[in-house]
Amino acid sequence: MEQDFIGEDFKVGNLIQNFGTHKSYYATYKSNGLKISGTWHVPNKEGPFPILILNHGYFPPETYTNGYGFGREQKYFARAGYAVFHIDYRGYAFSDKDPEALTGRRFGYIGYSTDAVNAILALKGSGIENLDFDRVGMFGHSMGGGVTLNALLARPDLIQAAVMWGPVSADYEDNFRKWTVGRMDEDIQSVFEAEFGSIDEASSFEALSPLNYLDRLKTPLLIQHGTADESCPVEWSQKLEKRLAQLDKDYEYLEYEGVPHVFWNENWDKAIGDAHSFFTENLR
Repeated sequence: MEQDFIGEDFKVGNLIQNFGTHKSYYATYKSNGLKISGTWHVPNKEGPFPILILNHGYFPPETYTNGYGFGREQKYFARAGYAVFHIDYRGYAFSDKDPEALTGRRFGYIGYSTDAVNAILALKGSGIENLDFDRVGMFGHSMGGGVTLNALLARPDLIQAAVMWGPVSADYEDNFRKWTVGRMDEDIQSVFEAEFGSIDEASSFEALSPLNYLDRLKTPLLIQHGTADESCPVEWSQKLEKRLAQLDKDYEYLEYEGVPHVFWNENWDKAIGDAHSFFTENLR
């Protein structure tokens, strides 16, 4: 939150496909000096268009390809009249590698969250016509939900509506215990402990936990979570929802009975419809 965010040099590259309702392009921008790749979708009609930044969940960087993840969602919202930018994050696809990957900034999705904020700033400075910067939304799934929440708290002024699907925990200790501690070698542990404190102390995770900064939230937020989520337990979103209620924030919380981490078939139809309605209401 205290860093300088420098998003610039947004460039639209080769046409990927003309879908009739919209065109999709390869695109890049600079995020605090790093080149970040992504896919840029523009409706084939008159604007100005509301803008939607999409933050994908975790994939092994070595198998990830440009624009992968949120494939259906990119096309859905472009067809619905949004200018959609799906970012790849640093270290993914054609993006530059993260020079701070072996420092304390590798934890808490900090670098990816920086890229999400800088995507908006780069678009603002692009000079592209027919974009409405008074109507900017952000949408993240799983790890991308954590990236989205970080971005909302770091720069509350930039985003007018946000949706999170099956997000990681807003209490970073939950994420650390589930995914990091079992795979952590001594070097990674020493990096963490030098920056934040002993991994055996709950207080070491406070600085990395969005849960502790929710007083900064100004953006209307929708959280959608399946009760059968095998990756990110629904209890994580219930914990977040409880804290948002205590702070009297502007949010909605929807649970989907028996739905797993990835929304499929009729579950996807319902979830994407709810997300679309939320963005429509809050980005009017």
